[in-house]
Amino acid sequence: MTFKNDWDVEYRWKRSSTNETNVQIFIDNNSTSGGGGSTATTVTTAANVNHQWSNIQSVTYIVVPLLCVFLCTVATIINARILFCVRWIRRPLSPTLYISLSLALADTCSAILIGLGFIFNSLLPKGLNVNVDNDCLFLILEAFRLSGILISTTHLLVLAGNHYFGILCPFRSMRWLTHTNLTVVVVFIWIAPTAYIFGYFGSFKNQALFFIPLILMFAIYIHISIIVKKHQASRRWFNRHSRRYDATGTKSDHQKQFDRNLKAIWTSLLILSTYIICFMPAVLHFYLICNDCYFKFDTVGIKNLILSSSITNFLLIAKYLLNPLIYASRMHEIRAATRQMNAECKRKLCPCGSFDNLKRAGNSLAETSQRFSMFSGSSRKNHIDLNSANMRNGFDGMKKSETTDL
Repeated sequence: MTFKNDWDVEYRWKRSSTNETNVQIFIDNNSTSGGGGSTATTVTTAANVNHQWSNIQSVTYIVVPLLCVFLCTVATIINARILFCVRWIRRPLSPTLYISLSLALADTCSAILIGLGFIFNSLLPKGLNVNVDNDCLFLILEAFRLSGILISTTHLLVLAGNHYFGILCPFRSMRWLTHTNLTVVVVFIWIAPTAYIFGYFGSFKNQALFFIPLILMFAIYIHISIIVKKHQASRRWFNRHSRRYDATGTKSDHQKQFDRNLKAIWTSLLILSTYIICFMPAVLHFYLICNDCYFKFDTVGIKNLILSSSITNFLLIAKYLLNPLIYASRMHEIRAATRQMNAECKRKLCPCGSFDNLKRAGNSLAETSQRFSMFSGSSRKNHIDLNSANMRNGFDGMKKSETTDL
């Protein structure tokens, strides 16, 4: 969802400057009979319009796309770092962690596609004046970007269902949510939105899908609210009819699973809040502002349109930056795997770290040798003292025996 209406904005602005030129020509023709001040005024007005459009164009199509591409690159690197730590995550993966990692992969792909959209839709053709006249490429790129939105929302829906069944019937959900079944579900939520978007684009000409993600987000938010209420009711019932701790003073397995589900629900709610805060303005922007919508382009104004488009795009990118922070701060498995990955990478790639380890090992060995020498010295001294005592005891015994003989 980059500057989808850039061509309309540029066309309207150029059309306004053309009208100024027509006014200028009309006044020039009428001013030939007398007074030449109006000609200078209209020339100055047209020059100001062209200069203003040049400044807006440089900011809109060069500065903003470059900044957004940089942020998309940072988001891609951060999400890829979460994916790279999968090797160090303890097996088997829980259903929540499995779906969350798939969601991180979806965010990575979406960040890449949004960055490519800024390059091919705004930076190259409008900012750098590079001719990229390929409608098929633009359509495919737009279809994949919209598919990324639907893929993310379906992941949230699957997470909501996982928490719902994990709280209502935890033992049955463990039998249902096997690794094979989860793999089938994840593959389906990757393929189905993409196939739907491409089918929609192929069925209707010059159309775009904006309202479906909005509806899905509201549905997921309502679903999560129902899950939280059911969880609170279930917890109150559990506290009334059972003991929280067993006879040994430790938590029962059911209570541990219950607490894990509660933490997973709050993590999913945080992820969902980022989608609502970051996706909702973009969906409302493209749902309410268009040629056939409630707010027309001419009534909004070019400055307001550019400002709203920039804000929505920055919010979209912020969503891909916030989700990895939520994963790293809320999921213990990802935190532990990230620490192990960082330690191994530092050990393999950083010679300074290896030298420090050798130095620490040498210091430890020297300290151990010193302690051993001290221990050996004290032992040798004790051994000499013991021998001296034995010799004295033996000499005293001999003297006693001689006295007895006498």
